[in-house]
Amino acid sequence: MLKNKFILKLSIKILVALVIISVAGTLDYFLVKKIKQLNLATREKKEINYLLRNREETTRKIQTDFEAIDPNYETKIYAALPSVYNVLPFVEALDSLAKKYNLKSELNFSQPASLVSPVGPVSLSSINFSASLRDANIDILVAYLKDLEKLSYFSSIQTININGANGWNNNSTINFSGRLYAQE
Repeated sequence: MLKNKFILKLSIKILVALVIISVAGTLDYFLVKKIKQLNLATREKKEINYLLRNREETTRKIQTDFEAIDPNYETKIYAALPSVYNVLPFVEALDSLAKKYNLKSELNFSQPASLVSPVGPVSLSSINFSASLRDANIDILVAYLKDLEKLSYFSSIQTININGANGWNNNSTINFSGRLYAQE
């Protein structure tokens, strides 16, 4: 009987110890999991903070660099982005280039299309355009494109087609398409 009581007490103590170990293991598992989550969240916040701080410093440096180059840089950037409601200065610049090289030109513009993601403080649109230059040869085209590149507008050329009966050294019709970026 003493032996049975002893075995019973020992079994109860072992059972209590197993329950305590199980509870401690479960608590330990959940605490470790929570600590890992907090650690991850803290690391992400530190990374975001670093990126924001670095972005602000980079923005400040770029602004300082622009101001060192030209204190009037913002005005020039806005001037290079005509309003979508008034692209006439760009049209006049293209017409002026055509006249400079004694070319007959025809210009066509599409409707403005908003850019998907806003860039900076200005909402931008792109306006596709096409031009047809008649009575041009390759030398005139190269000079025309160099002058076009010097214009103070944000634009790009997408395609160029040269149609001439006797090769591109003789008078040909040159068609090109491009894109003009403008403020909304």
